Amino acid sequence: MKEGLLLESEIFSQPRFLNSPWLACNIDWSVLKQIGIKKLFKKNAIINSDIEPSQYIYYISQGRVRTSVFTEAGEEKIIMVVDEGNIIDMLSAIDDLPNYLVSTAVTESILYRVEKEVFLKLVHEDIEISNKVISDLTSKMRILITQIEDLTFMTSTARIAKCLYRLSHEYGRPFNDGIKLNIKFTHQEMAIYAGTCRVTASNILKNMEKAGIIKRNDGYVIIKDIIMLKYYIESNYG
Repeated sequence: MKEGLLLESEIFSQPRFLNSPWLACNIDWSVLKQIGIKKLFKKNAIINSDIEPSQYIYYISQGRVRTSVFTEAGEEKIIMVVDEGNIIDMLSAIDDLPNYLVSTAVTESILYRVEKEVFLKLVHEDIEISNKVISDLTSKMRILITQIEDLTFMTSTARIAKCLYRLSHEYGRPFNDGIKLNIKFTHQEMAIYAGTCRVTASNILKNMEKAGIIKRNDGYVIIKDIIMLKYYIESNYG
């Protein structure tokens, strides 16, 4: 299989292809440390409620947070995984409606809690902060659009392959003859990210290992064949 054929494929040339539920920091929100209260959250600690309107904005100084929706039966769908340097709970604070999303610390995390009135006053008075709010909401909207597209047109195999491909851009580092993802996840977590069940995710990942596309090393995934990973996405798209 020739690499050039895949690299020139239409879906890989579309900018939205790399829109990822893993939200890296691309906006400087560090000013919020000066007006917020420092809070420590242990791994898997719940940060907010999805029932009441949020009274706070949270700035993630250290760690990683996931935002999710849940069914009444407790099934989870992850909307975003938010890295340090970003903020969460802004939407509910702005429109004063229930949050709908539950935020959970993926790792032990340090967040700065800012009262929404203080944050909104800053937005109204500082045009630079206002522009950052627009950029932040735009980035998150694009993530949601991409998730809708993936769930509508992609198979479970393609969605998991795409998650791995995106992670290689966000967290991948050269490692021997492959790309090591410097982030650990369980089969259950990958299933939640990709919008499928754990058994399906486990079977897909095991098949990828048998095919020599990925391998596990001390809890980390190493992508051995990025070209075949792209082929898995392309051949299961639409």
